[in-house]
Amino acid sequence: QIELIQNWILQGANNTTNCSGTTAFVCDTTSFTYNKDVRVILDKECVSCHNISVSNSGIRLDTYDEVKKVGATGALVGVIDWLQGWRTMPQGRGQLPDCERTVIRKWVEAGMPNN
Repeated sequence: QIELIQNWILQGANNTTNCSGTTAFVCDTTSFTYNKDVRVILDKECVSCHNISVSNSGIRLDTYDEVKKVGATGALVGVIDWLQGWRTMPQGRGQLPDCERTVIRKWVEAGMPNN
């Protein structure tokens, strides 16, 4: 609970409740599809800085093909798990919750299917 509140504050403490057309992401490490899980996490946490308009460090995470390229290099897991030798992401914020990192890691380990 503390980590959730801390991450919310670090993300700007935005009021995102009752937003029309949005649903809350419920993290479940037994589900790690690209479209229902990984993409949702990346859209929430990464795409604002890594997209076609703003590709920090030349990294884009706004399409499946781009995410797969980054995943194949080891960078996706390296930066979110804060592994030695990789830049820590999200930049200037706390580490992603364990559940979200596990979902992404399992998806990469499963071969990064477009599902």
